[in-house]
Amino acid sequence: MLELIAIGPSVDQRNSVRLNAGHTLRVGRHSPEGLSIPWDPYLSQHHVTLTVLENRSVRIEPSQNAVNCVYVSGEAITSAVLSVGDFFVIGDTSFHLGSGTDSHSKSDQPEGIEAVRFEPGQLEQVPYRDPGKRIEVLTRLPELIWGARSDDDLHHRLAGLLLAGVTHADAVAIVELRPNTVGSPEITVLHWDRRQETAGSVRPSSRLVQDALGDTPQSILHTWDAQNNDQQYTVVGEFNWAYCTPIRDVPGERRAIYVAGRASGQTAQSGRPALESDVKYTELISEIVGAIRRVNRLERQRASFRQFFAPPILTALGDDPDTSLLEPRECDVTVMFCDLRDFSRHAENSSDDLIALLKRVSRIMGVITTQIHRFGGVTGDFQGDAALGFWGWPFPAATATQDACRAALGIRSELQRAAD
Repeated sequence: MLELIAIGPSVDQRNSVRLNAGHTLRVGRHSPEGLSIPWDPYLSQHHVTLTVLENRSVRIEPSQNAVNCVYVSGEAITSAVLSVGDFFVIGDTSFHLGSGTDSHSKSDQPEGIEAVRFEPGQLEQVPYRDPGKRIEVLTRLPELIWGARSDDDLHHRLAGLLLAGVTHADAVAIVELRPNTVGSPEITVLHWDRRQETAGSVRPSSRLVQDALGDTPQSILHTWDAQNNDQQYTVVGEFNWAYCTPIRDVPGERRAIYVAGRASGQTAQSGRPALESDVKYTELISEIVGAIRRVNRLERQRASFRQFFAPPILTALGDDPDTSLLEPRECDVTVMFCDLRDFSRHAENSSDDLIALLKRVSRIMGVITTQIHRFGGVTGDFQGDAALGFWGWPFPAATATQDACRAALGIRSELQRAAD
């Protein structure tokens, strides 16, 4: 089996497809039944056709409707035959022909595997290999995480950081275990990276990931003897170790870091002390990533709470709010509803300057919110020119009625002062 890997100029512009003998594949900007490259405007809808030959080579032929040339070894071609390791270029995208061997089979691991589970604190006495290099890599971690624009960007940065720190690793993947209504949980690869980009995609071991993210999440190391190439698992000929370390960050998410490689010149079992150092290093990165993501989540949560809750309520909820306190329930509350008088008429009269009207309404809503929060209330809702506040939830308030009246008087006083 072969694999065609498309690599664009941006880190998130990557796609791949498996190729079987006799298979014909269309490649273009929009190829529903082939390989689509939507990011590159230099590709035509159908730009090139690939035919897999019997001798594990591929013949490529540009479409007659293709506007831009297909380049092999820097020269435009009308037809060419490529072998494993060759590539061609269209526009800003390069297409690499790989061997297509799986990094790990989805089936169970082969016999002869040695599994090591690491309990919390078990690796504390294990020394770091090359500590200077790893400290240098770790100093970049906070900046990489804070600068990530999305989870996808974070996963890309994290994979690159691990390849830089675990220097003999060949593959890194960020994986997630998702519930499945039928059968076992589904393993999703959120991002993968290889030290050699043309070596093929990463398909982690389902057994290793499920064990690491089980009822008691923990790092697990698998090693095996890769000398016997007659094994039915293609993984055996490529790697001889892999480990999986959970990322403990957002409740409800089951994510992990998956690292694999091959110990050269020795069996993976004999190199286990070095691998334990790698697992310890990965656990440290996982803890830092998890802690920063938890802080980010709490900051976003508190920022949203500040729009609705008074400071005393935020203080009572604490730094890590118990969201069960915010669930709907029956309780006695005092409700205050504020509405701007004759707003529709004012809106019609201000049709030539709606921006100014919007600014005035925004300032008024700010006054209402400030007074509700000043007297310990919760901002319940905004509806155009109206706002709702209430007292008595999420915590009981003995002076709820008086506080609502004080807020109403405060709103009227502030608006009268602004009008004067």
